Amino acid sequence: MRPVLVLLAFLMVFAVAPGSATAQRAEIAVGQVWTFKDARSDTARVVIQKIEVWGHGDEVVHVSLYGLPKAAGFAGEVQHLPFERKALEASLEQLTDESAPADLVITEGYKLWKEDRGGVFSISIADVIEVVLGTMLGKPRSDGI
Repeated sequence: MRPVLVLLAFLMVFAVAPGSATAQRAEIAVGQVWTFKDARSDTARVVIQKIEVWGHGDEVVHVSLYGLPKAAGFAGEVQHLPFERKALEASLEQLTDESAPADLVITEGYKLWKEDRGGVFSISIADVIEVVLGTMLGKPRSDGI
């Protein structure tokens, strides 16, 4: 009986040990601040603002971005971007202990998105930034899209 208890204890410890596949990725939740892959700035962050069911049962995650490089006509923040959950999760890198800026809210952008029955992004955060900023600043993407 004792060897079985020792084996069970061993398995329980390693099933949730840091570095295991289940412990490496935290579950996303509203209010979290993450770094993301291929960010062009060490200060770039994504804030999880809202998670909801959309379409045919898929989840959409509404986020804000801050700490992006500033440019003429761009303050380095994006208030509202809707992502497919899987696309967003594939872009996230590290959960931080930071708090989002208090003035970073999605209210207006989310309202317009709902009214217009907007779509969601299914590409990486870095690609969305390139598309959005390219459109805002009149710069084409490097791949010609």
